[in-house]
Amino acid sequence: MATASSLSTLLLADFLRKLLLMANAGVIQTILGLGYGQHVKDIMAKDPGNIRKILIYLMAASGIIRLSTNIARVSFAMTLLRLANEKEKIFVWFAITSLLAVMTPAIILPFATCSPFEKIFDQSIPGTCIDKRASIGYFYFQGGW
Repeated sequence: MATASSLSTLLLADFLRKLLLMANAGVIQTILGLGYGQHVKDIMAKDPGNIRKILIYLMAASGIIRLSTNIARVSFAMTLLRLANEKEKIFVWFAITSLLAVMTPAIILPFATCSPFEKIFDQSIPGTCIDKRASIGYFYFQGGW
């Protein structure tokens, strides 16, 4: 039988997933309005600044998708915690903590690769960037996890 606490946890996870789904839909709708899906020449003919806006929105969508995936996985793990014996609970908690430890930097990394942020899109701006090979390597690791 479900307790009030477990029911409220499920409702919160469900609410967060729906909220993130709506946020993702809004981002996708915005970038479609900016010309995403059209040929680059067509976007550049309308407004060259839209390319940068599209890329920023795609970075945001990437973070939203990763966050919603984490919430779904942790929600499922919380269900497993109610069904598992003590030894299995240790493994489930390990899975939850390692998932969050690996996925959280993957949400932040696209926005923190360069300082200042504008250098991501314009390499002529003075500043520093993380080695792209390190970022790509981390995303391969994160994708496999």
